[in-house]
Amino acid sequence: MEFIMPDTIENTQIHSIADTMPNLPQTKRGIDRREALLAAADELFLQHGFDGVSLDSLVAHVGGSKASIYQYFGCKKGLLVALVQRRHERFFGENALPTELGTSSVREVLIDTALKLYNAVIQPDKIAFMRLIVRESQRDPEIGRIAYELGPARGQSTMAKILMDADARGDIYCPHPFESTVMFGGFLQHIKWRILIGLPPLEENVSVDDFFEFFIDRFLAAHHPSHRPVH
Repeated sequence: MEFIMPDTIENTQIHSIADTMPNLPQTKRGIDRREALLAAADELFLQHGFDGVSLDSLVAHVGGSKASIYQYFGCKKGLLVALVQRRHERFFGENALPTELGTSSVREVLIDTALKLYNAVIQPDKIAFMRLIVRESQRDPEIGRIAYELGPARGQSTMAKILMDADARGDIYCPHPFESTVMFGGFLQHIKWRILIGLPPLEENVSVDDFFEFFIDRFLAAHHPSHRPVH
């Protein structure tokens, strides 16, 4: 069986962005103008949906002309793609995932990462944007692919490297780090599904700390170093 490794994911991310985005502005005025368009699109898309916002209404909201949209984004879809990229850059900037274990135990890193991601995805603003992307992905699967590559795939790549580090250190036995990362993210999907359909993140009387500690302890048990083959 062939396994997908993290460097493959990163290469896919780079190509998808380069193939989708026009040239970025080089002047401060251009950068500020592009940022203003993105901020307006973020606000209006969440309020009215992607189809509910025309380029004319966007320009009326922020000022200027449609020429700037064509120049910086190519088209309305390019604007949405740039917004996806902007949001994911901010997400990872505000919720930086560890790139190495350092002096921490793998359990500490996994619990910290899980809680960090949990506290990020339950924000109403991020929930609304997830719903927007899910809707638009039904009509244009490329939107979903790009959002996946810039978000979950990037996080999976980082987490896979952590698991590789822990395996090399002898803390766990993890022969297939990417697949183990998908397993690690599985219980986060339970929370995201509940959020997307309007339910509370967790069932009533379920402690967030207890929830993550239970699943992470099960995850670590499945990767206990005693499972490593003896040659």
